[in-house]
Amino acid sequence: MAPRLYAALYIRKSNETEEQKSLKDQIAEGREYCKRMGWTLRDEHIFIDEESAYLKPAEKRQSFIEMVNLACAKKPLFSRVVVWKVDRFARRTHDGFKYWQMLADNDVELFSMTQTFGEGAGGKLNLGIHFMMAEYYSDDLSENVKRGLRRASLLGYWTSSKAPFGYERYSDDDKNYRLRIVEKDAAIVRHMFECSTKGWGLRRIGAKVGFSDGRVWSTLHNENYTGDRIQRSNTNREKVLLRVPNAHPAIVTKTIFEKAQRCLRSRDRAKNREAVTDSMYKGILKCMCGSAMRKSTVRPGRGRTNGYVYYQCRAKMGGSGCLSANVREDKITALLLDLIADKLFSDKAIKKMYKLAETKRQNGDLEKATRHLHRELADNKGQQRRLIEM
Repeated sequence: MAPRLYAALYIRKSNETEEQKSLKDQIAEGREYCKRMGWTLRDEHIFIDEESAYLKPAEKRQSFIEMVNLACAKKPLFSRVVVWKVDRFARRTHDGFKYWQMLADNDVELFSMTQTFGEGAGGKLNLGIHFMMAEYYSDDLSENVKRGLRRASLLGYWTSSKAPFGYERYSDDDKNYRLRIVEKDAAIVRHMFECSTKGWGLRRIGAKVGFSDGRVWSTLHNENYTGDRIQRSNTNREKVLLRVPNAHPAIVTKTIFEKAQRCLRSRDRAKNREAVTDSMYKGILKCMCGSAMRKSTVRPGRGRTNGYVYYQCRAKMGGSGCLSANVREDKITALLLDLIADKLFSDKAIKKMYKLAETKRQNGDLEKATRHLHRELADNKGQQRRLIEM
């Protein structure tokens, strides 16, 4: 009697408009397929991801990773993985081959209910073609979606699933959405901008309206409150990808918005001036392992009358195993001053300076040697003055 073969069924939600299969249909067809092939499919080996692979990469699909981990166990509970189509397994060619190889290395085979691959090198090539077609379709679908969203935005529709605080979405054609003002919330937004134009800081505004500093910051920088539809690059917030004037009702005027931005920039510049000494060694210090050093502060308290600043290895903080110790900033400054004094003000440095002048004098250029000596002395005094100012 032939040994019983066990299978696992992996299904996920589909976003395609054609040949769309619900999760329920995929399960029913998967059971029928396994029965037809003579394989045993247990309920606990049906893995379901309700988010599309188009929206979520393979490594972030929880049920998919659970299935792969079980398939790669020393004694896997199943030797077949069944999907409706290859694109349900992975949308990216790299992901598809990566996880297919992990299964194959543990003698677990991948099967599709609607596609055949064959065996050997030809089967692997055929599988690769299916993976590449799935990736092409995914990329093409993404481009079509972006074009559709851009067209809708140009017509004044709000394409995001979430409206900014102070607005709500409403549909005027059962398909596309526009924004309208929620006056109760809009009054809070206007008050935040008003406080900002008076010079209030983020923390003070947040305490007044019950928002976090981050939420206050994002609200005050959201140009959509002026009535224009603004889309910015995710990687460079200064880059505007789309601007549609007067796409929805404005909560604040453009004049108020620009005044708030000037006040925010003014406060930022003031903070930067105050923090000049805090960044004395920023971007300069490196650990012996090659990683950058990060500044930390120990505040007064618990028996300490004065706080202090120290630097620690970023890699060590991340658990790299670096053995370097933390270094106090005052000790770094003392060491730096000793090095500068040794290089600029030591007897050796002064003797070297006079020796060079004497050499020039002996060569017959006394006037040039004198000018050089005066210039060196002036530079030396300037360096001393700058060091004292530090």
